[in-house]
Amino acid sequence: MRVAYQAGVLAALEEAGLEFAHVDATSSGVMNLAMLLSGLGPEPMCERWRVLSARDRGAPLPVLLARLGVDVARVNAATGLVGTFNVGNLSTRTVRSVPQQELSDELLLAAMTPPGPAVTVEGVDYADAAWIQSANLFEAVRRGAEEIWLVWCVGYSSRQRAGGVPSHDQLLELGASGGLSATFRFLEQLNERIAGGASPYGQRYPVRIKWVRPDYPLPRDAGEGAIGATTLVHLGYADAWRRLREREADDPLDVAALQVQRSESAVALDERFAGVLTAECDLGALEEDGGLRVELALSVFVSEVETFIAEGRRAAPLAGTIRCAGSSLGLRHGWVRRQTGANGAASRLVYEAIFQPRRAAHPLRLRLERRLPGADGAASRLEEVTVLEASVYDGLEQDAPRVAHGRLETSVEDLTASCRSLHPLEPASPEQSARAIVQLGRLLFGELYDAYTGRPWWKVW
Repeated sequence: MRVAYQAGVLAALEEAGLEFAHVDATSSGVMNLAMLLSGLGPEPMCERWRVLSARDRGAPLPVLLARLGVDVARVNAATGLVGTFNVGNLSTRTVRSVPQQELSDELLLAAMTPPGPAVTVEGVDYADAAWIQSANLFEAVRRGAEEIWLVWCVGYSSRQRAGGVPSHDQLLELGASGGLSATFRFLEQLNERIAGGASPYGQRYPVRIKWVRPDYPLPRDAGEGAIGATTLVHLGYADAWRRLREREADDPLDVAALQVQRSESAVALDERFAGVLTAECDLGALEEDGGLRVELALSVFVSEVETFIAEGRRAAPLAGTIRCAGSSLGLRHGWVRRQTGANGAASRLVYEAIFQPRRAAHPLRLRLERRLPGADGAASRLEEVTVLEASVYDGLEQDAPRVAHGRLETSVEDLTASCRSLHPLEPASPEQSARAIVQLGRLLFGELYDAYTGRPWWKVW
């Protein structure tokens, strides 16, 4: 499921105007490449991931692929973009890179089948190639690529989880990182040859790498915790725009730079808000029914809960989408911070995010403010956690003119879902995970956290 992250990345790259001649995919990433070559654009791909149900996720692979819009016949006939799908040959322990014209249902299934119950095609046993080579940069280099964008979904950390036999995913991460390290050494040697005038694969300039990766480990499977595909799509989009802001820079050929962060108390959660803002000037195509109708879907990632709770010492990044004027737009950058007002005013949360309507000349800035529950010692009230003051500014500067303002609200159903979406990001222990979830939940929702999750703090332990 974590490859839903890749769909968000593709949406950002398309929005930025990047064009690619060749796309290569390994393991579950072949689903996204197959969707792309089946005729789906990045935004429809993101929507397919968002609406995928729990039943769909647990269905046999052919059913899942159909739900995602994969059509192998259309993949075979696709033109314009060259796609290659990697499968592992279990007899020779090598990777076979299958061009889209040669892809079959059996080979597509083999690309996602762990070693063991192999898929036999024309007498050869195939399985997931990730155990041999997770990211097949060799195929891109062989085709003459000079600039490669690597979308990396594998959680890689120098700290391994203690206790017991290493899990399937731990072993896969270890192999993926080691294989990528060997690939980087090959690229260093190749670049030295290119600089010296040799060009065995046709490159005129040294091969450059630009990667998009998350800061924290992505969920390991669909059944682990509450993070869903929508959150992963949001995160991929925001991470891609973070990389695009430094588009001209190249990344080092060093696998250590791909390490994800780990925290004793990192927690993520989802929030949804909607409402109509009053326009303060002519908003053109954005304005409808006398104002700006807005729907927000946010994913917040708190890396250090205790530091976040301490007044304003650290902002938490957020990602998500804003729907207005009939279009769904990704948030390119955003954060949320706890603040205390002047003269002892109640503590509040301040959200800021950047988005750009498709026909707008420059980005707009969205600012939200929400009073935290029980800040004055009183019991939590529903309005405190369901209503936000919202403003939209015409530009990124703090003195940019305000073009719309009003209130956004969340429904009781969405509030319940938000309380239950609190999810640890690779904690060191279950106890630390529970502590972080309770601390953040009761900060954001007060006593209502217990009511809407049905999990008082003592039950979490």
